[in-house]
Amino acid sequence: MNDQTELPLGEIDGALLADHIGDLDLPTEKWAATLAGLVDHLADFYRRNGRDDDAAVGEAQKVVALLAHDFGGRPIYLPRGDRLQQALIARQIYLLHNGRNVEELAERFGYTVRHVQRVYAEQRSIEIRKRQASLF
Repeated sequence: MNDQTELPLGEIDGALLADHIGDLDLPTEKWAATLAGLVDHLADFYRRNGRDDDAAVGEAQKVVALLAHDFGGRPIYLPRGDRLQQALIARQIYLLHNGRNVEELAERFGYTVRHVQRVYAEQRSIEIRKRQASLF
């Protein structure tokens, strides 16, 4: 609310609220619609995967809160299509790599051993940059 007009305390009926609706600080920024869209999409995903409505919305809100905590306030870019698929596979390779399963990962994803090694090195570099400040 702004400082000029305070809503009276106590019960507020619809007519009184309508008179003061312009005074309320409702989110009009684009982020509010984006936030609602994220929750809706995630909740639909969880429903399709067997969660009831309450659990689906609760899980969706938790994921959005986690993303907001970690990435809030900064613009992020998410690729689509083949670039997204390649990036997800690269991250999966990095997370599954144990130092002894390069051939297995190459076979699983249809890559050469050398390609898996390059993907792992690239992902490891990304991980290091996330954790360490640059010296230059």
